[in-house]
Amino acid sequence: MAQIRILEKESAKNVYFSEDDYYYKPEALEAMMDFLSNKKVDFVTPLDHPDRYIGAVEPIAKSSVMISRYCHWRDVENSCCTFMTSRETLSEAKRGLKVYPKGFGDGVMWMVLTKKRVFSPLAIAKALINRMGKGRNRHQGTLLPYICWRYCGLRMLTTRKFSLWQPMPSLAVHFAVASLPSNTIDILRDYSDDLATLDEIVWNYLEIKPSKG
Repeated sequence: MAQIRILEKESAKNVYFSEDDYYYKPEALEAMMDFLSNKKVDFVTPLDHPDRYIGAVEPIAKSSVMISRYCHWRDVENSCCTFMTSRETLSEAKRGLKVYPKGFGDGVMWMVLTKKRVFSPLAIAKALINRMGKGRNRHQGTLLPYICWRYCGLRMLTTRKFSLWQPMPSLAVHFAVASLPSNTIDILRDYSDDLATLDEIVWNYLEIKPSKG
């Protein structure tokens, strides 16, 4: 990834990868930098992804929870490709991060780094069973351990385990259909108190027309 090579040369202590479809709470970056100062933390993301609540990842991996001055944080197995880390950790984790541009997506990239569920016999068995399914019986979240081992096994075994932390509640809104956090409207109120404007912002970003009636 060209971004890694560029950021490794920066003098800043921390670096931030950001997709361009996020709205942030005013204190988001400060909150992430504050929590990243904890030595137990390798990566932080501003998004409290809804799949932690609706079971989009099966089974949901167990998490630890820590409290900061701004919010609660929990360690998760994966997230999107928007995150903050130290420049030192970036260099150490770059072999795992380079999974992303190879076409495996952010889910596989993060599981190679966090190693959550990839050593679980139950998760691997479910992945293999799911691999044999078709259509509605196949679930991308359940398949992730299988994909990690088949295509990234050596890379996964030759990198240490990294921690990825997610805020509760969310510090940002990711404008993707499956990624809107539960406090979306609360975050957008920092930009406007007009509900009609907020509604327009959401629908414009999602490129979906709201149903009438």
